[in-house]
Amino acid sequence: MPDLYFAEDGAERFILRHGLEGPLVEQGRVLLKASNTDWQIFNEAPEQAKCGAAVLYERLMKPPGAALVECAQGLGTIVLCSINYWVSSRSADKLWREIFTNMGIQMGQATEGAVPAFDDNGALVNALSAGRFGGTNLEGVLASDFIGESGAAPTNGGGAAGVTWRPVASPSRDRFIFNQMNQAGAEDKPFAVYFSYWIRSPRALDDLLGGGPDAPRLSTFCYAADVCRLFLNGRELPPAHTGTADYRVLYVFENIPLRKDWNHFLIKVAASHLQGAEPGTLAVRIGSTREDFLHQIDSAVEPR
Repeated sequence: MPDLYFAEDGAERFILRHGLEGPLVEQGRVLLKASNTDWQIFNEAPEQAKCGAAVLYERLMKPPGAALVECAQGLGTIVLCSINYWVSSRSADKLWREIFTNMGIQMGQATEGAVPAFDDNGALVNALSAGRFGGTNLEGVLASDFIGESGAAPTNGGGAAGVTWRPVASPSRDRFIFNQMNQAGAEDKPFAVYFSYWIRSPRALDDLLGGGPDAPRLSTFCYAADVCRLFLNGRELPPAHTGTADYRVLYVFENIPLRKDWNHFLIKVAASHLQGAEPGTLAVRIGSTREDFLHQIDSAVEPR
């Protein structure tokens, strides 16, 4: 069950450190208990040893693993729980909300510790942005480094060559249109706009051979008018291929080599026009060869 799977949640995977035991537990009803398989051993083992590691662990003597126990007490009920409530992740938050809801506790609207960059459909809807940096021609604007691209570490309100990084949102959840972003700078000549966001991966994807054939692959799709470049953790990634998408160009970046934990993305778009029928614009989507992987990653405008 995906909602009870934490093995790929990085440092937040230790959802249960101690199990419950004793007479009260024996008299009660165990609602949740630790899996008999340590799936992180399976996931992080070499391909030729995965099944052996899992079978071996299942045969080991393990401490009690009861995590949630319901005990009748008079006319009421006592619920004992040893789940680590200090864990802070989207998976853990969802689990606690489900537990409380099933206990009959009315829950309010969920809040995020950080503003997510992507929505549930994999579309970039929030980012930090800086622009517009002008130049004499499109190629020159795209090639010019206006902010120190390889070492850029944008923060809300931080400076970038005289232009401040500000949060931007895509109200339509379709694309960012540059003439609607309230940025100063070039208007009647080619210009560049930068976008910054973060993705947190529960596992490393920068070693595709070591990850095995079942390792997820992440792709980024950028629809830009007119041209764009993508940087991951300060290093530019070349597109696997490009194509046309209405008046925009589609850039496809495949097998994104995410590090385990937080990864910084910087997208630079160079556009010829701010106004008119074909204004500068950017839309970003992410996809994976494993749909469940998209539900395991976190994104943020700025990480927690």
